[in-house]
Formats: sequence, structure tokens, C-alpha cells
Amino acid sequence: FNANAGTVADRLKDAARAAHVEVNDIEVEEAKSLEDANNVAVVVKGVAAAQAGTFRGIVSEQFSQWLLKPTSQTDYRLTMKPTEALALWQQTLAQAKNTIDKKINALGLTEATVQQRREDKDSELLVQMPGVDDPARVKQIIQTAAVLELYDVKSGPFASREEALSQNGGVLPLGTKLIGVPTAGGDQNSRGGGVYLATRTPVVRGPDIRDAKPQSGDLPNTWDTGFVLSQDAAKRFATYTGSHVGQRLAIVLDGKVLSAPTIQNQINDQGRITGAPSQQDAMDLALNLKAGSLPASVHYEQENTVGP
Repeated sequence: FNANAGTVADRLKDAARAAHVEVNDIEVEEAKSLEDANNVAVVVKGVAAAQAGTFRGIVSEQFSQWLLKPTSQTDYRLTMKPTEALALWQQTLAQAKNTIDKKINALGLTEATVQQRREDKDSELLVQMPGVDDPARVKQIIQTAAVLELYDVKSGPFASREEALSQNGGVLPLGTKLIGVPTAGGDQNSRGGGVYLATRTPVVRGPDIRDAKPQSGDLPNTWDTGFVLSQDAAKRFATYTGSHVGQRLAIVLDGKVLSAPTIQNQINDQGRITGAPSQQDAMDLALNLKAGSLPASVHYEQENTVGP
């Protein structure tokens, strides 16, 4: 739901700009948990009163799945229609089931099944896998969201979020965000080298990947994961990299910066993620990328093992 609202916010910015409607800010009011996912909203601030009619027309014509409610003379709030929210909820659950199916099939497990048990806020799936030799590895693969995104880096790395903010006067520039921030448990993303200031919208998203496979690294006994982009994404990526030679590009997996290499020349449809701890890790990452990103995080609620 948050990702869907983020896409709508970006499209709304473009539509307003094309119609010459001045808007101070458009941001997403994200849901913090599954229970309040239906309350995700796109908040619009600073629409000139003289252009209010034009703005409402844009929303009515191009964003008919959303309800527009004014909160002041210049501000608005968009929320998804209940029927559209239900459809998205069902689509999310179906996509999660399909992605887990692909992961299990790629592991070569025979007679494994994924069954949908509930469609309420708990959204339960039952996974049964006879003959699993390494259940811990399979559980990790299933639970990995594998959301790969490539971002345009504006500055960094910084040692901390506080340092990044201080370098920008305490406020992030419009249309940017920080990536690679330590988690709540204090785990610093050392592979990314700290915190980066990047554009809010990625240049490439996970669904743009059409293939992935492990490959030998440049150094002996090292492994990387190569990926190939779809035809449409390759055109966008080539245009972007061709005009940003000498600048940095952040490779982000599941919200963490894996690396931020400098663009040496124009790149078309291929890239690679370096520094896998082992060949098995490179293979598992390729498997996850090929299966597709999970549309929502997965949490294990119950596990049963039956012996022969």
C-alpha cells in the first residue's frame, strides 16, 4: 500500500507539473502496520486557490481510484477507495503466494505446496515442503523480500543520519531520502559505507529485472550476482547512466545499500551486485531476484516438523 501510494504521489507531481499547477509539496502518509494499511494517504500541500479546479480535474480524470478531500483552502488528502483497497489487498496476497511458489519451485522441492488460508488482516499462507534437508536456508529464502532498487546518489556516505542532516541544514532536500541508516537494533550497514542521500524515486525497481544468475567475481574465490533488465527498463537505465557518468549509483536491496559504485560509462541492460559471502549466497540472491519481490513482508507465526 505504501509503495502504491508512493507511485501515485510521483505520478501526481508529474501531472501537476504538466498542467502548470503549482504545488508546494506532495508526500505520502505511510501505514506503520498491516492493520492500518487502508489508511495510507497522499497529502498535497500548497495548491493555489485559483488552480484548485484544475487540480481537482487532474485527480478526477487520472486518479479515479482515489478519494480527494480538502483539508484547507490549499491542502488536500487522497485516500484509496474501499473497493480499490480491497482489490489491492487481494492482489498483494495472491502475488505473495505466487512469489513463494516460484522460490520453492526454483529450489527443486517436490510435492511442496503453498495454500492460502485467510484473507483478513492476518493474510495467512500455509507452506508444506516434504523432504527439506536445510529448512533454515529455505525459510530465509522465502522470507527475503528481494526488493532491488537502484538510486541516484546526491551525496554521502555519511557516518550517521545526524551527520547527513547537519550537512543539509537539518532538512532533507525536496525529493530525497536517506538510505543505509542503521536499523533499530543498531546494525550499521557497513557494506554500504554508512548513510547516503539519494533521490526518493529509484531509477530501476525490482520488477524491472528479467533474469539473474551467480557469477565469479573479479578477485579469486569471490562471487557476484549478475542481473539483466527488461527492455523498457534498459532504455531508461541507458539514458540515465549516459547522462550521469562520474556520479554514484546506489544498489539497494531490501532498504540497505549494498554498494554505491561510480558510473564509469553508459550501461544498458546488465549490472551486478558484488561481494557475496559465498557462492551459495550469490545463488540464493539470484533465485530471489528471479522469483520477484515479495509485495509485503513475511513473518513466521508457526512451524511444525514431522519426521518419518
